[in-house]
Amino acid sequence: MNRKTILSIIIFSFFVILPSYSESDKHVFGGALSISTNGVGGNLYWNPTSRWSVQAGYEQMRLRRRFDFEENDLKMDARLSYKTGGLSFTAGFQCLKWLYFKSGIALLFFNPALKAIPCDEFKFGDIYIKPDAVGSLRVSIKNGLSVSPYVGIGFGRQAAYHKRVACGFEVGTYYMGAPRLEMNASGMLAPSGRPEHVSVIESQFSKYRFYPVAKLILSIKFFSK
Repeated sequence: MNRKTILSIIIFSFFVILPSYSESDKHVFGGALSISTNGVGGNLYWNPTSRWSVQAGYEQMRLRRRFDFEENDLKMDARLSYKTGGLSFTAGFQCLKWLYFKSGIALLFFNPALKAIPCDEFKFGDIYIKPDAVGSLRVSIKNGLSVSPYVGIGFGRQAAYHKRVACGFEVGTYYMGAPRLEMNASGMLAPSGRPEHVSVIESQFSKYRFYPVAKLILSIKFFSK
């Protein structure tokens, strides 16, 4: 997806779709808390009408896990760090009381990483190789686009307007481009970090260009005028 397409989405989200509104419509300002597959966070919103909402939000999630695995009789101590989240700017349309659509952009912080080191000596024939000589391996993945378009559909209210509190459930997806792979290796594992080897693995990940989102939202109206 090129820059012109992304720019078109931005213009569509923030300028083109915002219609004129009658004098009877009131401006509502509020905030929301959310939990989703992209992290825990919240947003601030402005509703120029009961149907349209412009929002700026932030989400973040960090997960860590430690486990062992074995490869070719070599036992490795692995540490997985999963980081995701983002800073988003969206515009949404409440087409029915229980249904809305949303689109926008986000600066994603998608960055899973795995570090592995030998648990003990590695036996190669009659020779025992120390962990330092075996080396270590670190793999990290980043989204291919710095700015990712987003589209979603929601059930419930996208933001509190008539009432003080409202809730909604949203499903959607970010287009993050082909993931970029970084791999660093040392010792006997150094060949795994060669550019030609990394390119092969990176091409296998290239089909995973979308990041799915499922989100629960609780919004609160601050004031209206």
